[in-house]
Amino acid sequence: MKYILISPKGKKYLKEKSKAKFMVEDGEIDLSKLKAGKIKTHKGVEYSVVKPELKDLLKFGKRGPAVVLPKDFGAIVAYTGVDKNTLCLDAGSGSGWLAAQLSTVAKMVISYEKRKDFYEIAKSNFEFLGLKNVEIKNKDVSKGFDEVEAGLITLDLLDPEKVPFSKSLRAGGYCVAYLPHLEQVEQFCSSLKKSLIVEKILDTREREFQLIGGKAQLKKSKIRKTAYLVFVRKLG
Repeated sequence: MKYILISPKGKKYLKEKSKAKFMVEDGEIDLSKLKAGKIKTHKGVEYSVVKPELKDLLKFGKRGPAVVLPKDFGAIVAYTGVDKNTLCLDAGSGSGWLAAQLSTVAKMVISYEKRKDFYEIAKSNFEFLGLKNVEIKNKDVSKGFDEVEAGLITLDLLDPEKVPFSKSLRAGGYCVAYLPHLEQVEQFCSSLKKSLIVEKILDTREREFQLIGGKAQLKKSKIRKTAYLVFVRKLG
């Protein structure tokens, strides 16, 4: 059984109960003494303990290129309606975060990554997470996907306009492009076929608050806009 330990300062550790004793910044912890989600080090410093979900485990995986954050994943799910019956095709695996997150709501996710080094990182993360409904291919999608009738296609790569995705998308299905710059948004949209419509373009921003002395205050964060999401739907 794996656990995440959270220090009073918010630092997190991923540990297994089978390896009961280990050192953290505040001393030694013995997980065999865990009670009601709390445990103390031998110095008496209390840590919180939780069983990790996939979103927690992602942060302990390998990192390569920039990842698609939960706020953007949430928007993709909310505005496309992806569910347990959906086949998702993902181009530009990177570190595998988007494909892994999609696996929690989709029937199957097939992710494509042309760079061998990124492919190995994503593959390692999928294995670490124990995902059974994710497949990864070390292939260049500028030549197209192998699959058809996908309900959702996500494009997180430099030149999404070069990906012939339409034939792999079912009628009514969505393609979502993740693009850092508005110039890329314009270029991608201008390349679309007549059977495709741009339904929405947005960037998602979050403002996190924290309690200080019982009062809610805006938390300083470097995360504002990460990229633009272009939602494209296939007619028919």
